[in-house]
Amino acid sequence: MVYSSYTLFQALAALGPMRLDQLANATNLVPRYVEEWANGMVSAGYLEYDPKTDLYALPEEHAYLLASDGTDHFMGGLFGMMPSLMAVAPKVLDAFREGSGVRFEEYPPLCHEAIDMMNRGNYEHRLVDYWLKQLPETIAKLESGGRALDVGCGSGQAVVALAKAFPASHITGVDPHSESISAANKAAALAGVESNAEFVASTLDQIPVNPRFDLIMACDCMHDLPDP
Repeated sequence: MVYSSYTLFQALAALGPMRLDQLANATNLVPRYVEEWANGMVSAGYLEYDPKTDLYALPEEHAYLLASDGTDHFMGGLFGMMPSLMAVAPKVLDAFREGSGVRFEEYPPLCHEAIDMMNRGNYEHRLVDYWLKQLPETIAKLESGGRALDVGCGSGQAVVALAKAFPASHITGVDPHSESISAANKAAALAGVESNAEFVASTLDQIPVNPRFDLIMACDCMHDLPDP
């Protein structure tokens, strides 16, 4: 119930305290499973339950993290990470014994979606308006038509954010994971930045070094590389 959990939190945040039947109707989920989920969340401290009114409630401070998709503080994507990590656990065990690694494409698609959910809001709300503001010379170059490269671009949200903020610049994202590049192209099309956003499914050594880039980023990927 990975994304069901996210949907349930959303409903409670938007509609307020509800009985189990109301929550099941609001989310179009099976009541019996909603009951098990809700009681588990109460036991874990995620939800509050009032036995007098039979109402389940999501505290505001929890909704801030769990029902805030698109913000720079949304953590709901973590629900998709646990089953993804467990799915490759036997391969990680083999890696401990043999010294090999677990390639990104060996993780289930849910893992890629979960990472995108966790990081998208940061790129949309912090990359340009907060992080890059520490680099005024770089901003000036991008505003006048510079070039930027995002190494390990994943689903392309950082590239899309830059392309939207600096329409005169050309932004390139590179990632060897073809499924992520496909998702990145769709994200660029949805945002209407296909004209100045480019995605390449390859390793970094295939990217031409000339003309030079005014900005090179590696967002949330260094810890995943076997030889950073």
